Amino acid sequence: MSNEVVWALLSPLILKTLDRLGKAELSAELELERERHPLIAYMEGYFRRLFAPSGGLTCPELERHLRDMEESRPNELRSLVEMLVKEYCRRITVTPLRRELGEGRAPWRLVAREGR
Repeated sequence: MSNEVVWALLSPLILKTLDRLGKAELSAELELERERHPLIAYMEGYFRRLFAPSGGLTCPELERHLRDMEESRPNELRSLVEMLVKEYCRRITVTPLRRELGEGRAPWRLVAREGR
């Protein structure tokens, strides 16, 4: 799956960016959910559109594009990842987890601002 490619190749950079932004809760949540986290899906969608406007990339093609970019334009890739992380962080808020509702995976839950 493409989200696994994004996680495998970009997770160190994503986590460093979150740490620099002081988003410890989001960083911890991301480490728990890994490639299943909405931030990874958000980034995967962006990179699919970036590399193939029709969105028709296979996982190996996405991986090849990301690896090529990492080798040939690492500063641009880092800037894109930082921009996407910041954009994602602006779109979400962190709220306390309601354990009484049965959510037990993490001590918080992300809620999209648009949904409010």
